[in-house]
Amino acid sequence: MKPAGTALVSVLVLGGCATAAPAPRDPQTKPAMLIVNEPACLSAISSAASSLTGHPVTLTADAFLVRDSVVLTSVGQLADGRMTRPVQTLQLRLAPGGCELKLEGRQPSIALKDCSCRPAIAR
Repeated sequence: MKPAGTALVSVLVLGGCATAAPAPRDPQTKPAMLIVNEPACLSAISSAASSLTGHPVTLTADAFLVRDSVVLTSVGQLADGRMTRPVQTLQLRLAPGGCELKLEGRQPSIALKDCSCRPAIAR
């Protein structure tokens, strides 16, 4: 009887994993990295990031030069008083029209006209 119970638990766990799959990526875009981090581009990225997240975002000068994504963390407080670290991931994408910035798992993206991107190196 124990093996049957174990099989049932395994099916439930695997079923739960299947529903938590990440949202599909837009097939028209690819992960991207900046070619050069000019001040106008960094300003455009910070402005777009602030629009996407709803709060001011300050990025380092090398953001998106070596990776196609940047993890943003901010400290929050739950009703029970525990401190949390909400995490959001910004993704730089290369679309047919140029560079775009988006939040992982969300649909809207913002075009970055002042930036030059190249496809990210597959890891």
